[in-house]
Amino acid sequence: MSLIHAPNLEVQKEHRSSGRNSREPLLLNVLSQRQRSILLGLITLWSVTLVWFWHWWLQPKHIVTLEGAVICSLLLAWNTMLPAYYFFFVWQMKRANPNLKLPDH
Repeated sequence: MSLIHAPNLEVQKEHRSSGRNSREPLLLNVLSQRQRSILLGLITLWSVTLVWFWHWWLQPKHIVTLEGAVICSLLLAWNTMLPAYYFFFVWQMKRANPNLKLPDH
């Protein structure tokens, strides 16, 4: 005894393929091309300043004690890398395509 009823499965496949134009994407970027360019500029600026800061911070003259340097470096690493999490998700934001037709049922 089969749990999947084949005729219903075929109807669902037909409905999916006929209900959506294959040329229309399901999801669209939330940000416009101009906004994405500005965000890319901000990410680049952040990356350059991050490299500059860590180059400065890891110089031997800033180490007083090894334990203090490790603790402060870990705290600074957490705080300086938090924007990467934000940038990652902002870059990937999507919205539903308003040009797609809704299914009949």
